[in-house]
Amino acid sequence: MNYFPKRKKPSKKGEYLQIYISEYIPGKGSRNRFHIALGYLSDMIARGIANPVSYAKKMVAELNDSKEKKAPQIEETSVLKNVGYFLLKAMIGSLSIDSDLAMMTSNRKFRYGFSYFLRAMIYTQVVDPGSKLMTSKRVIPNLYGCESFSYDQILDGITYIGSEYQKFIELFNRHIQDVYPRRTGNVFFNYTNYYFKIDAEDSLSRKDPSKENRKSKIVVQAFLLDVEKIPLGMTLFSGNERKKPQLPRHIEDIKDRYGIEGRIVQVADNGLNCARNIYAAVRKANDGYIF
Repeated sequence: MNYFPKRKKPSKKGEYLQIYISEYIPGKGSRNRFHIALGYLSDMIARGIANPVSYAKKMVAELNDSKEKKAPQIEETSVLKNVGYFLLKAMIGSLSIDSDLAMMTSNRKFRYGFSYFLRAMIYTQVVDPGSKLMTSKRVIPNLYGCESFSYDQILDGITYIGSEYQKFIELFNRHIQDVYPRRTGNVFFNYTNYYFKIDAEDSLSRKDPSKENRKSKIVVQAFLLDVEKIPLGMTLFSGNERKKPQLPRHIEDIKDRYGIEGRIVQVADNGLNCARNIYAAVRKANDGYIF
């Protein structure tokens, strides 16, 4: 939208000045429409306006400048919402997990519905994975129909989930099994490392030699997948814990915790799948391995 002066052809009283607006109409193109009449040049001169044309141009410039200043920023007026999580929302809804989550968190004084919070965190990490700060500022506000949570609430809720993550995994697994029966004849076990750029080590993030020769602190995640590659369970342990000798122990722990009766296939490089661990897997446990 833009303002511009328009001079009508001279009549008996002379030229006539007006201000018009030029705007774009979708599907129809540019259109001009009347905004305000300034009057005949002779009348304007009689009113003390020495140069009516310059006066009109100055007024148009002020109108256009005012329009630019008042124009709201795109991010303030955007009505775009993300609905890309609706399939996941339907799947989680089918698990009927809310009552158990309410019971599980009954000893915590959350000032928000924890079930809604947990769902929102799952949606955001699928739609647009990122930091907790960016999740609170950019991702959650753009999810259609999703409750909003502050940065402090996200920190509080995520800290609680992290402290009780095994309980959440077991709870979700039980409800998933009720709706989507799991196939666990063959399950897959693997390790992965997470690197943290923190100054000091803590009880979990510890330095450990890595094949990438990185100096950052490491947290190790051991996880288990069913035939459909849906996670069955996981455990976290310190980055400086020796993984090679601990592999059989972690497999036995995770097998007992999640009631796995089928074969566990160890997926690892030949550092972890050393001769001793292959022997333990194949000969002792009737399990398998993949390099």
